[in-house]
Amino acid sequence: MSHSVVTAAVQPIGALKGHSLIEVAKHMMELPLGTYHSGSIFAAGPKFWSSLSPEQCAQIIKNVPEAVAQTEV
Repeated sequence: MSHSVVTAAVQPIGALKGHSLIEVAKHMMELPLGTYHSGSIFAAGPKFWSSLSPEQCAQIIKNVPEAVAQTEV
């Protein structure tokens, strides 16, 4: 962005904040584009899960909802 390469971005407000685009945006416009679909914030494959103990899996499963919610704060 410092080289003026990006001139426009279509992002939900949460993503603009999360990617620090809101700090450099000169103009913003709300558009009724419908729902926003994106990839998972937390994703792990079978190899990762099989490397964890049952206790570690339980901790991740317990804490992921709060972590996802915090990405929107």
